[in-house]
Amino acid sequence: MNLRFLGFHNLSPATKANYKNMFLDDVEMNNLKYWDQFEEEYPNTFIAIYNSWCQKQD
Repeated sequence: MNLRFLGFHNLSPATKANYKNMFLDDVEMNNLKYWDQFEEEYPNTFIAIYNSWCQKQD
């Protein structure tokens, strides 16, 4: 599909803060490998449905 992950929509302020504290180098918060690691640390983060943004790459 050749998509680029742009990030999640409507994350809680606590989730954003925790993520930013764990991954200082991912200022755009769009590294899916980091999100996988984050979910291991905070397993209830995505307990409900979440929205994400992607963009077709040329």
